Amino acid sequence: MTYEIIQADHHNVLLVDQIGGNFLFRGPNPVEKNDQGDYWFDIEGLKESMRAAVPSVPQDCRLIDINLLQLENANEIPMIKAEKDFFDGTPEAGEFHFWETQGTAVCAMDDVFASDPSLRNWFAVNLDNWMSDPLIYRVEMLNQWLAGMPEPTVIYVHCEGGIDRTGELIGAYYLRWLNYTWAEMNAVNFDVANRPFGCNNYRASLWYCIYLVEALGRQLDYTQAFMCSDPTGPWYACGSPENLPPAE
Repeated sequence: MTYEIIQADHHNVLLVDQIGGNFLFRGPNPVEKNDQGDYWFDIEGLKESMRAAVPSVPQDCRLIDINLLQLENANEIPMIKAEKDFFDGTPEAGEFHFWETQGTAVCAMDDVFASDPSLRNWFAVNLDNWMSDPLIYRVEMLNQWLAGMPEPTVIYVHCEGGIDRTGELIGAYYLRWLNYTWAEMNAVNFDVANRPFGCNNYRASLWYCIYLVEALGRQLDYTQAFMCSDPTGPWYACGSPENLPPAE
């Protein structure tokens, strides 16, 4: 039986943060498919990619697998199932968490919010009450696991390509725990993919950035607009793009 790698060599498996002997990584889908069309979770290939990025990651680490795929995407359901089945059958390897991620089409810089910043700020502070992706909870949980799980534990956050949905959650983590600026977070997400990350995911990250300012008193300039990427091509997600190059 031959195997087709869905994400060749698990490229872009990247270290995000480390506390003690625990690690947080981001990356693409760690699932492979055989010539009969069956999916399986390639834990050994994933660990190899992690050790290629950080040689100190131990072989016997416990894995917390954070899957950001969507049930609405029929082609992603078998991938989700393959990961869940692996951890159901091999509980000693770690644990599986399904955090479906969609982003939001609501732009915090739209006219209604520009004309009433207090309304925008209220929605930002109450972000987890209305947005489908509870970023406030998820970002806090990632850090709690990283700091509190027995060593060695590796948290692996992924979607399919490790770019858009992963860019949303890990982008929020960069802002919250690594003290990235709004511009730095967008730059890192661009570097991972060599393109902007998805527009709905960009908008969700923007809302989270405003939450940090309004709820936690962080000094972050979220007013600069950056390009995002939709199937029709890169474009400005929302805000003012005067100082940016035009989308190609």
